[in-house]
Amino acid sequence: MADPYAEQLRGFTSSIPNARRGLIDLYKLRRRSVDTHTREIRDVYKRAGAATKSEYGASLKALGGYEGEGLGMAKASGYDMGDPDVRAAVTGLVRQGTSPFNAFLRSEQGAQGQLWRGYRAGEEYEDTTLRTGLKREQPAALSELEQGIIDTQTSLTGQSQAYQANQQFLTQQQNYMNQMLQYQGQMAGAQGGGIGAGPQYGYGGGQLSAAEQWIIGKESSGNVHADNPTSSAFGLGQLLIGNRQKYARQLGFDPNTTDYGQQLQMMRAYIAERYGTAEAAMAFWKSHGWY
Repeated sequence: MADPYAEQLRGFTSSIPNARRGLIDLYKLRRRSVDTHTREIRDVYKRAGAATKSEYGASLKALGGYEGEGLGMAKASGYDMGDPDVRAAVTGLVRQGTSPFNAFLRSEQGAQGQLWRGYRAGEEYEDTTLRTGLKREQPAALSELEQGIIDTQTSLTGQSQAYQANQQFLTQQQNYMNQMLQYQGQMAGAQGGGIGAGPQYGYGGGQLSAAEQWIIGKESSGNVHADNPTSSAFGLGQLLIGNRQKYARQLGFDPNTTDYGQQLQMMRAYIAERYGTAEAAMAFWKSHGWY
C-alpha cells in the first residue's frame, strides 16, 4: 500500500510556491486598494471644494447686484441720482442691508471649505495608517506562512516515517507468522496429522502454499482454537459450522476438532470446492475481505 503521508507531503510541497505567491498578491491588491481609495477621496473633496466655492461665489455676486438694483429703484422714484449726497445715501442704505449677508456667506464658505479639507485629511491619514500597517504586516504574515510550511512538512515527514516503520514491522510480523505456519504444517505432516492426505483436493504433501499461509494468517493467525464471537466460524480457516460438518463427514473428522492437520484438510476441501485453488481464494479475500 502506498504511503498516504508521503503522497500528502508531495502534494503539499508542490503547493508551497502558489501559497507564497498568493499571499504576496493579496497584500499587493490590498495596497493598490488603499492607493485607489486615496486618489478617489482627493478627487471627491476637490470637486466638493470647487462646487462650494462656486456656490458661495454666485451668492456673493447676487448680493453685490443689489446695490445696482437699489440705485435703479431710487432713480425710478424720482431721486436725483446725480446728486452725490443722494447717491451716497442710497448706496449706503443698500450696503448696510447686504453687508451682514455678505459676511455670513463668506464665513460659511470658509467653514465649509475647512470642513471638506478636514474630512479629506482624516481619510488620507487613515489610508496612510493602513499602508504603514500593511508594510509591517506582510513580512509577519510571510514569516508565519513559512513557519506553517515547516511545521506541516515536519509533521507529514514524521507521520510518513512512522507509517513506513509500522509497515516494515507488519511485514516482518507477517513473515514471522508465515514461517511459524510453515513450521506447524511441517510438524503436523511429520506426525501424520493428515496434511499429506489431501491429494484429492490438489494439495499434495505437507507444505503450506504461500496462499494458504496468507489466508490462515488473515483468518486465525495459525490458532486452531480461534473462535469468532459473532458467528460460528472456528479454527485455522474459520469455517462456519455448516461447512465444518459437511467436510468433517466427508473426511471422517469431528467438526469441532482442534487438530491442526484435520482443520487444514477441511479448509483445503472448502477452498477446492468453492474456489478451485488457494490462490483464487486469496484473490477473492483481498477483494471482499472474506472468502
